Formats: sequence, C-alpha cells, structure tokens
Amino acid sequence: MMQRLVLIVVGASGIWFGYHWLFPNDDAQIRGVLEEIAEAVGGSAAQEGEVSRLARAASARNQLDPQITVDAGPPFNRMRGRDAVIGTIARLNGSIRDLEVKFTDVQITVGRDRSSAKAYLTAEAHYWDRGGARGLEARELDLTLRRLNGDWVVSDVALVRTLEPPTPR
Repeated sequence: MMQRLVLIVVGASGIWFGYHWLFPNDDAQIRGVLEEIAEAVGGSAAQEGEVSRLARAASARNQLDPQITVDAGPPFNRMRGRDAVIGTIARLNGSIRDLEVKFTDVQITVGRDRSSAKAYLTAEAHYWDRGGARGLEARELDLTLRRLNGDWVVSDVALVRTLEPPTPR
C-alpha cells in the first residue's frame, strides 16, 4: 500500500513538473526572453571573432519587437527599430571585451489579457576597462513586452530616471 502511495506521489510530481517545463507560465517565458537578451549582449571574449560577435548580437532578433524603442540614457542615443538595436549590440561587443550582462531584481506584471506585460529591473554590465580594472554599470529600466505571434518580445525600454543632485545656479 505504501509503495503505491509513493508511486502515485512521484508520478503526479513528474507530471506536474513536466507540464510546467513544456508549458511555462508567462513569468517564466518573460524571464527566458531576458536571459536570452543578456546572453546576446554579453560575453564577448577577446579571442572571439567578428562573425561570432555578429551572430550573437543577431540572436536577440527573436526577443525584440520590430518596432522596439530603447532609451537607456547617456551615453546611448534613443533607438527605434530592431535592426538599430542589434547593430548597437554588435558595436558594443566589438568595443568592450568580457562583457557580462545580468538582469536583477526583476519584477514582472502581466496584463489581464495576457497580451502585454511590464517588467521593472536592474540591468548590470560587468566588464574590464582599458586600464585593466573591473568596471560595473547599473541602470534601472522599465520594459514593456507584448505578444508577437504567440511569443513575448520586448517592445519598449525606458531608463528609470532617479533623483539627481541639484546643480548650483
């Protein structure tokens, strides 16, 4: 009797985990999109060739809305369109080596209709600067996502502008 109970519990657990692995919820799908973008932006090793860097940058194509707008703040210009964003990723990978991008403190809110979502997060870029010191750049971002052909894509990225110290007049 106990063996049957254990088999039923193990079987039910396996079915539950299998279902969630095959059919992840919206939150898990969005986190997956963010992970794929982080991998596409970061990871440029010194020995990596130009074609590899371009291919990695282009791998973000499926996670970005064709009409995406990005305002990540200075020194970056406001961008519009997936190709402009991919081009910027490729240039960034060509100029910064050993870049590692992480999205932390991710808070996701999916709309009631499940066709749009908002994500608030901190984007961290770890890199080696020209002097050989480890650098860190962190920005708080608001992302808007939408479903495109059944998949989540990032459609808008906006810098969360924090309070700046007053400048003397």
